[in-house]
Amino acid sequence: MPNFWENLNDEGWVCTELREAATLGDASVESVGYDRLRRNRGIALLYRCKSKGSLAAWVLLAPCDAGVLVNGAPFENGIRHLTDRDAIRLRGQRSRYFSTECLATVTKFPDLENVFCPRCKLQISPGTDAVCCPQCQVWFHELEYHQLEREARLCWSYSEKCSLCDQSTDIDGAEFRWTPESL
Repeated sequence: MPNFWENLNDEGWVCTELREAATLGDASVESVGYDRLRRNRGIALLYRCKSKGSLAAWVLLAPCDAGVLVNGAPFENGIRHLTDRDAIRLRGQRSRYFSTECLATVTKFPDLENVFCPRCKLQISPGTDAVCCPQCQVWFHELEYHQLEREARLCWSYSEKCSLCDQSTDIDGAEFRWTPESL
């Protein structure tokens, strides 16, 4: 999931994982309707848009006259598709950052057909433990113990880096590759 970075009171950057929607200012998740956004000046809303079988896109909704800046430029039409490391600034507030970077986590493999692990070359069955590489988006087995084969399939954590890109395979101590602190 993408993240939202905020620096609160100069105490350092705080990262919040975004799920379906998030607010900036006084908006609420229920205020997705654009008419309500227009009535409440100074409000902005991050919203996840997705369709079946495609990657999610995140958009920022705000009234055109709300004083919201994205990467230093003002809103012109009230909606903006967000990309990795976009700086978002509300009138009179500090910049916040949207990041598409995710950490590797073991999760149940979704109901996808004909997906093969690039390391062991075997098919990944829906519902089994697997990891989707945050960088190259390729799925790997990460089974502690495989019932049928009576062996572990630790394909993701087999080496220090993803076998297809330079993403670290550390799960427990994983850290973000980019943070606003590097700006």
